[in-house]
Amino acid sequence: MRKCMPKFNLKRRYISAFVCIALLNGLVSCSGGNSKGEEGTNDAEQEVISESPAKVIEIEEEVAALAEEDGDDEIEDSEAEFDYVGEVSEGLKVVKKDGFYGYVEEKGAVVIPLAFDDAQAFREGGGAVKKEGKWGFVDKNGELIIPHKFDKATSFFEGKAAFRKGAMWGYIDKEGNEVISPKYDFAFPYKNGKAKVQIGMDWMLINHEGQCVENCPN
Repeated sequence: MRKCMPKFNLKRRYISAFVCIALLNGLVSCSGGNSKGEEGTNDAEQEVISESPAKVIEIEEEVAALAEEDGDDEIEDSEAEFDYVGEVSEGLKVVKKDGFYGYVEEKGAVVIPLAFDDAQAFREGGGAVKKEGKWGFVDKNGELIIPHKFDKATSFFEGKAAFRKGAMWGYIDKEGNEVISPKYDFAFPYKNGKAKVQIGMDWMLINHEGQCVENCPN
């Protein structure tokens, strides 16, 4: 027989699970008797002797699956405290609790405090957030990068975000400059170099310069 050590570094309970699975399936034998080590562990948890490396790999995969399931449970538990949890976008999720919005990282730890009246998913390094009735943008550190001055704003797409002032929509760049003035009744985010906008009953497509390129009114 040759010694075969586990190739992963998981919590102690998963090392124990490795040994238990192995013993139950009769795949390995353990050396070291019943001597107790630190925190009640025994030598079987320190050294596994196997005649079949392939079987050890198979067991490792089972243990890794257990660890992954446990990680998922921890994430679900951390998110249970929130009233709403959005999808992951750029490593962050929008969350809501008691009427306030903020952001958490993928495992549920709060990274931007729940201090906003509304929030949208992070796109291109910025998150649209609402406070005291106005929308602005924060970075991933929660720092305000565009002041709260819009009546409505979308996330950034292709370097621009649609915004509304009063009844009309336009577009800003990542510095908050109004690069396309608010003159549309409605405006969608950019996609493939074009954005869908509405003037009256007419819908059209504009380019990044604000020029109509499709379905232009006569």
